[in-house]
Amino acid sequence: MRQAETAATVYREDIKPTLTDRQQFVRHELAQFVVSLHYGPTSLELLRFMHHRYPDRYFDVNSVRPRLNELEAMEPQQVRHGVKRRCDVSGKTVLTWVLATGRPAPAQTGLF
Repeated sequence: MRQAETAATVYREDIKPTLTDRQQFVRHELAQFVVSLHYGPTSLELLRFMHHRYPDRYFDVNSVRPRLNELEAMEPQQVRHGVKRRCDVSGKTVLTWVLATGRPAPAQTGLF
């Protein structure tokens, strides 16, 4: 089997089925952040929030940022950009994330 075929097989069998659970998890954590702190986080602030809630699990920015972009691109849209403001983690002025209003939340199936 060629390398490209192996990579495609791994994606189809191992990675793709987990995307829905990961998307739901990140959406759930975004909702928890907004409920707890009453404002929309930047992706790095959401990552830090997840680290505090689950100290025994490993997350990096690639656990969060791509899932937010996927949720934004979904139909119906699950999350959207909020206002631009200074990030408490990076110090840069960046967009925040909020739940899309009027959209039903997907069922929570547990942690990925």
